[in-house]
Amino acid sequence: MYGLGEGLVVAGQGVPAGGIHTYEDWSAFVKAVQTSTYQTEHAQLTGLGALRLESLEGQLRAIVEREESFKLFRALKRQPVTSAVHEFAVQTSIGGQPAGAFNSELGPIAAEVGEYERRIVFVKYLMTQAAISHVASVQRGIVELKAQENANALLRLGRAANWASYHGNAAVAPMQFDGLEATLEGFRGGEHVFDFQSQFSDLPDFSQEANRQNYVRALVDAIYQAFAKVVGVGNFGRLTHVHLDPMAQVSLDRYLDPAYRVVLDNNPMAINYGAAVTGIRTSFGNLYTEQDVWIEGNETMPNYARYGKVPDTAPGAPTLAATAQAAPVAGSRWTAAKAGTYFYVVAAIDERGVESIPSAPVSATVAAGGAVQLTITPNADRKQTGYAIYRSRRNPDSAPDLKEFRLVKRIPANSDRTANTTFLDRDLDVPGSSKLFLLRREPEALQWVQLLPATQFPLYPTNAAIIPWAVLLYGALMVAIPNHHYLIKNFVPPEARWKPY
Repeated sequence: MYGLGEGLVVAGQGVPAGGIHTYEDWSAFVKAVQTSTYQTEHAQLTGLGALRLESLEGQLRAIVEREESFKLFRALKRQPVTSAVHEFAVQTSIGGQPAGAFNSELGPIAAEVGEYERRIVFVKYLMTQAAISHVASVQRGIVELKAQENANALLRLGRAANWASYHGNAAVAPMQFDGLEATLEGFRGGEHVFDFQSQFSDLPDFSQEANRQNYVRALVDAIYQAFAKVVGVGNFGRLTHVHLDPMAQVSLDRYLDPAYRVVLDNNPMAINYGAAVTGIRTSFGNLYTEQDVWIEGNETMPNYARYGKVPDTAPGAPTLAATAQAAPVAGSRWTAAKAGTYFYVVAAIDERGVESIPSAPVSATVAAGGAVQLTITPNADRKQTGYAIYRSRRNPDSAPDLKEFRLVKRIPANSDRTANTTFLDRDLDVPGSSKLFLLRREPEALQWVQLLPATQFPLYPTNAAIIPWAVLLYGALMVAIPNHHYLIKNFVPPEARWKPY
């Protein structure tokens, strides 16, 4: 009737029981087909069809292209791989030294070869379950609900992949892949990590406009130093983008010197203070800004404080004790202006990275040059593989609400899950601060490796009247050339409401 092949469709397989009689019926069926590839009712799949994996990669790409918040995951080029352990080679040198080619007329010629490294990426398994009730399946509108749940599942996978590309840490949560933060902190002893706190012994007085401008100007200086490091001898790379959280972006918009602003739209007003900063001009080339809400920054509070609940499978809350360590403590960043009383809470992290309800808050008073030692006792369930440490502002009147704590650091738990874990807070990681990821965002240096396209996998109900299925994505971030990227940490946005001291 419609010239779309509707006569070949069997009623009862994702279409109204009476068959397709109207164009609206056909449109609904087409939507179901696009969402889950032909048959949408797993309960009606028989024979080999019941074992079929249904590809959702086209749907994933559509969702990713529309979902603007997944900035890094959306930008990465996909590279198919054939093994969960992906090995690749990187050439690290052409061999020899700059003056090594000189020789006498008849002298022996030095033999030099390039240097290579074999590296490995472990593909990780991102999975999420979706379901609709059987009641919903027998009502008109099932295809819309099924499509919506598939979209939700794909967004959950995209969110996990995007967040972990920055902050994934296999030492803390073994089921995660290492993101940029963990990779760069572990590369060459942190050689490609710049601690912005080293620029200032104490935070400036941000009530003064000139101080805010100077603070952001120092950030630009750090970016220049990072760029010079990446293009220099031994690295021979370049930077293309800086990924940053919203408050760091606001700092650039408000206070970046017009001399460093990039004009992309021929609008002369784009270089004024307060205009959106789309790029930073450097002698090495423009570095384009990419604001990403999934980069942890000034608003990174305990998950329980943000969402008001934890999954049923989350670990139990640990117990925490805090003890001030008298000065001098080697490497302490506690100055006189930062000394005072702070409260701490700690959440246990399981092997997936899921946080528990935090511990009860405890306080300690730290002096200049001192530190605070935290002793974390695991919950009896022993599910923890790591801990997330949160700290309050300086000198609160009483134990603050959980929403007033900010992330200090995630650490691995003691390998003996029955034993305590200790952490010495020397103020090396500033809560409420921003991290800026300076990237060479090109496939040679940064990719997403993927073992299998985003796939729908049928599940079957046991004792509930539901139609369940899983959505799977097997992949990992591949930081192929770590020395072509850089991390700037401990930048406290001048405009942020929450300040650590």
